[in-house]
Amino acid sequence: MLGELTANEELRARLEFASRLGALGADAHDFVELFGALYEETARAMDATVFLFAVYDEASETVQVIRQMDRGVAHEGGSFPLGKGFTSQVIRTGAPRLIRRWSAEGPPVRLLYGTESGELVAPQSGVVVPIRSGERVLGVLSAQSYRPDAYEEAHLLSLGAIAAQAGSHIKRLHATEQMALEHERHALQLEAVLASMNDALLIVDARGAIVRLNRAARELLSLDGASLVFGQPLDRQRLEQWPITAREIAAALVPVIDALRAGTSVDEAEVELRAGERRVLSLAASVLRSPKGELQGGVIVFRDITGQRDLERLREDIFTMAWHDMQTPITVIRG
Repeated sequence: MLGELTANEELRARLEFASRLGALGADAHDFVELFGALYEETARAMDATVFLFAVYDEASETVQVIRQMDRGVAHEGGSFPLGKGFTSQVIRTGAPRLIRRWSAEGPPVRLLYGTESGELVAPQSGVVVPIRSGERVLGVLSAQSYRPDAYEEAHLLSLGAIAAQAGSHIKRLHATEQMALEHERHALQLEAVLASMNDALLIVDARGAIVRLNRAARELLSLDGASLVFGQPLDRQRLEQWPITAREIAAALVPVIDALRAGTSVDEAEVELRAGERRVLSLAASVLRSPKGELQGGVIVFRDITGQRDLERLREDIFTMAWHDMQTPITVIRG
């Protein structure tokens, strides 16, 4: 009966292990969070007095240690080129390694890569497994102990199962990092374009909230980075949140943003501002859509055409005066 109970408990433990592996690292947003999930699961399965998670950059042949755990204390990682140690051997061969007695099987190692040169700490046993994606090695997991003979083949298999789950998450996080870098690059390019524009430009989201604007627009709308209007849809009920000097133009923007929310672009139109110094603005608005055609917002461009309109008005006045003079009979004054 006791033997059956032990077998049932072992089966239950294996099922729980498999279930946890399925969800392992799914919520990790970066490599540090993934390290935490990997360490926690490894510590359930074996002695993880020392634990290391590293990723491998094949192009530069560099190992980047994400984090290291030593007796319950997490330490910053570091990087090193492929060498002759067990970690490098596992990366090169793609084969796991069980070290029962480190002093007999391997060289002294720097356990914590961020320590000073004199602080060499030698583990007594360990397991090192590759994290793979097909034929490629993406990184390594290593559990180490200060006790000799702390690990068996079963521990190697367990850590290998954990590493198998880690591979998909490393690929996901690499893809996320690449997307973030691309997004940052595009954002910097956009900022450079916006900063170089003389015209005022606003970008609004599908709700009609301002999400980006250039320097000319900030000056025109009297807005700074702490303004309450950012992130809020622009409508007549929120006009009081705008600076007093910008409420007139904000009110003129409401129908334009309403049109964008409805998916309609606005051809060039003019707005005359009479509060304070008279200004005439020309504006146009275009709808922004996703590749699937979903409404994402719009772009509004302002141009101050006050000088142009004043010049046109002056020209019209001159023409009117000239026409009036041509139609008025010349009176000859005789002395």
